[in-house]
Parts: sequence; C-alpha cells; structure tokens
Amino acid sequence: MRNLLSRRIEVSPRRWILLPIGFALKAREFDGNAILAFEAAERGWGTLLGDKSLRYRGNLPRGMLIEKNIAPGTSKKIALSLARGQKLGACCEEGLVYNNAEEYGRRKVERSTYDLLEVFFSWGRKHAEDMVALGCNGDKIVRSGNPRFDLHRPELRQIFAERVEAIKENYAPFILVNTKFSHYNGYYSPEAALAKMRQLGKIQTAEQEAEARGQIAFHQTGFVRFTELVEQLSRAFPQYTIVVRPHPSERHDTWRAKAAVLPNVQAIFEGNVIEWILASEVSVHNNCTTGVEAYLLGKTAISYRPVCNPQFDLYLPNALSAQAFDLDSVIELVGAALRNEQISTNEEIVARAEVARSFIENVEGKRACERFLDALERIDLPEQPLDASVSPLNGIKTAAKKKIQRIVKGAKNNRESLIRTWSRESAARKKSHALKSDNVNRADLITMLQAAQSVTGRFGNVQIAELEKNLLCIF
Repeated sequence: MRNLLSRRIEVSPRRWILLPIGFALKAREFDGNAILAFEAAERGWGTLLGDKSLRYRGNLPRGMLIEKNIAPGTSKKIALSLARGQKLGACCEEGLVYNNAEEYGRRKVERSTYDLLEVFFSWGRKHAEDMVALGCNGDKIVRSGNPRFDLHRPELRQIFAERVEAIKENYAPFILVNTKFSHYNGYYSPEAALAKMRQLGKIQTAEQEAEARGQIAFHQTGFVRFTELVEQLSRAFPQYTIVVRPHPSERHDTWRAKAAVLPNVQAIFEGNVIEWILASEVSVHNNCTTGVEAYLLGKTAISYRPVCNPQFDLYLPNALSAQAFDLDSVIELVGAALRNEQISTNEEIVARAEVARSFIENVEGKRACERFLDALERIDLPEQPLDASVSPLNGIKTAAKKKIQRIVKGAKNNRESLIRTWSRESAARKKSHALKSDNVNRADLITMLQAAQSVTGRFGNVQIAELEKNLLCIF
C-alpha cells in the first residue's frame, strides 16, 4: 500500500529559486514565472513554483526567494523564510505603472524589507531612479524588466498561438474592454478598504485620507462611464462580441450582471491577458497596464479617459495608447481601428517608442529572464539537493490526512474501495480550492513548456515534478 500512495523525487545538488504566486494572480504571473524557470533549468538551476505558502515551508532547499512586491507588511511575511536560511530578492509586479514616486513608495515600498534584499529587479530606468529617490540603496538594483514582458516580444509571443486561436474560435471578432476600478468596485467596500489601508500604514495623515477618498471617487466615475461605454459599444457594433475583462483586484460579478442584459457582451476573466489582446480586434482601457501590453504586442489600444485628474491618472498606459475623452470620440476611434485605419500620427508612434524604452528595460536587448539569472549567478548561494517523498496525501490538511489514512488502513487490499474513496475526497478538495485561489498545477506548466519548446526549439531537457498540490519543481 505504501508504494501505491508515495514515490520519491530526487534532484542532484544545485542552486534554487523559489517563486511564490499570489492569490488570484495566476493569470498575470504564471506564464512569466514559467519562462524564467525554464531558462533557469537550462543554466543548471532548480526552481520551486508554488502559492504563497512557499514562504513558510521548512522542508525545502535553501536558495533565493523572489518576492513579487515589498509593500508594507512584507518583512513580517518573509521573516520565517530568512530564519530558515533563504536569501531574498524581489521585483514589484506593480512597479511599472503608478502615480508618482512618493505615492508609490508609501503603498509599495517597505524600507525594512528592502534592506533585507540581496537584489531588487526594477522594471527599467524610471523605476530604478524612483527607488533611489525613495532612499533605497541603488547598488542592489538591477534594471531587468519583468519576465512576463519577455512574452510580449516577437520571438516569444507565438507561445500563445494555440490559445489565441481557441479564443478566436469562440469569440471572434471581438472588442476587448479591460477594466481597472478596484478602489470603487473592489472585493472590499470603499470604507473597508480605507480601514485596511490605515491598518497597514498606507494612510497616516488627513491628507493621505483625502487622497485615498479622491481615488475612490475617481474610480467610481470611471466605473459608471465604462458601463455606459459597454452599452454603447454593444449598440454601435452589433456584429462584434464585446468582451469585458475585469481587473484581478475588481469584483467580477458586477460586470457579469451588466453583460447578462446585453445581447453581444460577455464578462470573462480567463487565462493570460496577452492571448486576449492578441485575439482581439482592438482593446479599450482606462489607466491600465493592458494598454502597455497591447503596445508591446503591436496591437491597437485606446485609453478612454472620461474623467481626468493629474493626481490619479497614470502616465505610461496613456502615453502608449491613442486617447479619447468622451463617449463619441472613443466610439469613433474604435470604429476607425476596426476599419484598419491608422489612428495615431507618425510623431506619436516615434514618441511612444522612446517612452517605452525609458520605462521597460526588456523592450529590447537582453530579455528579463537573462538579466534576472545573470544577477542571481553573482550571488553566493548554496548548491543543495532535493529529496522529497511525494504522496497524494501531500498538501491536505491534517484532519483530512488522518481520515484518508484510516480509510487506507481499513481498506487493506481492497484497492477498488480505496480508489473510489480517494476520488470523492479529491473532488471535494478541488471544489474547495477552486473557490479560494488558482491552482498552480503541473498540467498547465507542461502545456506552457511544450509551447515554449515548439516556438524556441529549446528547453528539451527541462523536467517538471509535482511535489504536492500547488508546489512544482522545475529542473
């Protein structure tokens, strides 16, 4: 019975990278982390890819834990990892698009955490300069860009070709509307969100409180105007599907309710936004990173700005997009884009290229994955083996483990009874987990690996092992 339930995975000594993926952010982070792990494997590294519990596990090799932000409160979260001998690096998934350095520093930079870092990976020159202006040690900063933006480059974006074709088969032709109004349409009510910001120290003064309330009002107006936009797009372009993709930090039910009463509108949050942008005819956003992504993918993006406020508008997505300031103008621009007309001047196109280079290091030259690994190879990290006993019981809460262990003991040689019981328990866990977060699973990673192998002709020797639920090893 022991052989039925467990097996061993042994990996020879090597340096390790630990990559946790945050709650509900698999769609944004998974593919970029995957391509970094494949690149690392080719250089002889091992990578552990998992959910946030990766920080706390005590049975893993010592290596480099790469956090995705260093916001206030992070030092407490990573204290146990440091105590167990992990070294710490960080990037900031939200360090590309923000209002200004002071506001970004208050929300996203905890100096006590930064001081613990071996290395900090900035998006580009502008981000690095702002980090130094905030008092951070510039010697720790590597201007790398972000691995998920490697996938926007022409040589890698074909990784998404099959996904793009599947989307087109179901929805094309479609107009993509990307929303980002989480301060008003978030998981927390505005008042609850303000209370949480106070608790985390992001609001400490009356001025900061007023700023936060202004941000909520700004998002409220944008949310209302975008609901009107979706209605108008539905009427103006009945031959197209209007796909609304809510931001990960927004409530999606409000957009699904809106879509339900319009004939050609669907609210969908699936997969990586890259594949949806590539499959779309044109995309519309408001102060959203998807405007940057559409630019990098060579697709038309329109920034609809029905309300403008220099305190809350975000420079980069608007600078890299065509802009419209009222409903008639945005409908006109969408129509022109659908007719394949050029909606930007040559001067605007040249200016955008220069802006992109100053903000995004991996828009050209070395890819971010290469820059990450070049920097990590200069850090003194131990080479350690991985020796793991892998069992279907791994990752299950103790009570559930004991229950299944009793079933296994009682079943003895009755394997059919064991399999039926295990299937019921597995289905129940899968349903429960799906309500809480995205799975980090081997099947998705294998699909990504196969696509990367096909496009690049590389990564033929990369192996993937599932150590337990939401914990993968790539080597």
